Amino acid sequence: MLLNYEITNWSCFRRKAEFTMEAGPERNADATVARIGAPSRPLKVLPLAAIYGNNASGKTQFIESLSFLQGFVTERFNSGNIPVYPFLLDEASAKSPTRFLLQFIVNESIYEFDVSVTSKGVENESLYLYNTRTTAKTSMFVRHGAKVVECNWGSPAFQEYARGREFDPARLFLTLSAVLDDKGDQRISDVYRWFANTLCIISPTAHYHGMEDYCAATDVRTRAQNYLARFDTGINRLEAKEVPLSVFPNTTLDEVAKTLKPGESVRRVLGDEVYVFTQDSSGQLAAKQLFAVHGTSSGKSMPFPMYFESDGTRRMLDLIPAICKLTRPDNQSVFLIDEIDRNLHHLVTRTLLEDFLYGCSHATRTQLIFTTHDLLLMDQDLCRRDEMWVADKAPDGSSSLADFASFKGLRRDTRIIDLYLENRLGGVPRHI
Repeated sequence: MLLNYEITNWSCFRRKAEFTMEAGPERNADATVARIGAPSRPLKVLPLAAIYGNNASGKTQFIESLSFLQGFVTERFNSGNIPVYPFLLDEASAKSPTRFLLQFIVNESIYEFDVSVTSKGVENESLYLYNTRTTAKTSMFVRHGAKVVECNWGSPAFQEYARGREFDPARLFLTLSAVLDDKGDQRISDVYRWFANTLCIISPTAHYHGMEDYCAATDVRTRAQNYLARFDTGINRLEAKEVPLSVFPNTTLDEVAKTLKPGESVRRVLGDEVYVFTQDSSGQLAAKQLFAVHGTSSGKSMPFPMYFESDGTRRMLDLIPAICKLTRPDNQSVFLIDEIDRNLHHLVTRTLLEDFLYGCSHATRTQLIFTTHDLLLMDQDLCRRDEMWVADKAPDGSSSLADFASFKGLRRDTRIIDLYLENRLGGVPRHI
């Protein structure tokens, strides 16, 4: 779970912006709040956060900052190229490092990852561990510049190797630990997997990989069909038809083959058609095209290619696998979805959120953080005040974040949407 996050000098965030998923003192929807640690004094963590704000207020850049951090850890960027973007409207900020401080929970333990970086390399990097919220933090490693000055995780041999050694400034020591000592300390793989697998980020135009589950007899396919019926899309079911590999360019097949592992599936949108590629244990590729099956007036079935469907229906199909994953009892994913309401009717978005919250309890460890322009979601019957945030931009072009619980005078019966539209909470166009 994500606990606390601070960003400084990133894109439009010139000054430190603080975001937290720690629950405040209010008791609304308390049954959905996770409990971490001893029952007598648990750490309470929120399952949901909605971020509102004007266009260009910083909502997307907040999501992008975590996407950058994930990509930096998993080495998604080209070697030596660190695409970090400081605040450029101030000369001092443009020359200063960007800092990220992230607290997250893995196996009921709290980790604090702190890194300062420029386009040239890492300036400082550290990782600390809290066994509980009340205990002092224990250093896993500390790095200044290229040199690791402390290393207390990994095998004894790795710790001795790392201490005092200089490493590539364009690579994180967290990443190097996972590469160099992947079997020496379970904590290393746990932390790396949190960034690589637990953190799931969906942009407004992204296609979440779970759609391939529609082609098999899975719970996702069953639930998708139920949602499609509830949302009145006219689609009876989804089906897939095999397609010969000869219809695809070799470049596409090569890219898919490099992406897939045996037994995995991946989706690709090519020329508005939706295809699902699979690879068997021998490395053999297979492809299927996804169709939406409608019922005709005579009671027969008519398969339509996916590009016949509306943008809203296709966006819905992108999000349903994410909601299905979030509502599995044993799941611990943290989803960040930029513009969750894109192309969706308000009642569709609200239903997806209500279904997620219905499955949340003290024992669940999943989270959903999203940005939205759907002001009808600004409802205390759906979200707590500490689950609603606003991104605002100052006259100097810098952005800030604040949760509605921090505004004085907001009560349980307050219509927050009215105050927001009156520009009493920020995050709206200033000259309208």
